[in-house]
Amino acid sequence: MTARRFPVCPAAELPVGARRLVDVPGVGTVGVFNVNGSYHALKSQCPHQGAQLCKGKLTGTAEPTFDPGALPGIRWTREGEILRCPWHGWEFDIRTGKALCGEHWRVATYEVEVPSVRGGPFDVFAGWPAGAAVDAVRDRFGSRALTRAAMVGRELAPAVPLLPD
Repeated sequence: MTARRFPVCPAAELPVGARRLVDVPGVGTVGVFNVNGSYHALKSQCPHQGAQLCKGKLTGTAEPTFDPGALPGIRWTREGEILRCPWHGWEFDIRTGKALCGEHWRVATYEVEVPSVRGGPFDVFAGWPAGAAVDAVRDRFGSRALTRAAMVGRELAPAVPLLPD
């Protein structure tokens, strides 16, 4: 299966902790992030109310601690792996696209490729296998289900058609 790929930038222009926003025809804005040397891409649309998610703050999150012999506590963890929506503060794991407030909320993620041979005008590409998820949803639920699933940013599998085909 061929992959649809979109050039992002030379790898040198995306150091650890940086992001790059790319307008992808037919998809919209996609944010590409370098998280501790690992590249990840997300659709820049918050499923809550449509804010430009990838313009939000890169941060970490608080986790409870339950160490033996100590009172429960809280520690700050995963610095630079969490993206906070600029409108209402919803937080998403950049690696998976899943919201921290509930795993049924998520944003679309895309594969990121950095070819081993570097030096061209583009070293970082964002993309996905052509039609894989789209074909599966269309076959199962019909074409109108795709619009609803993309609009709310949820996983494609549980989508149901809004109107019969």
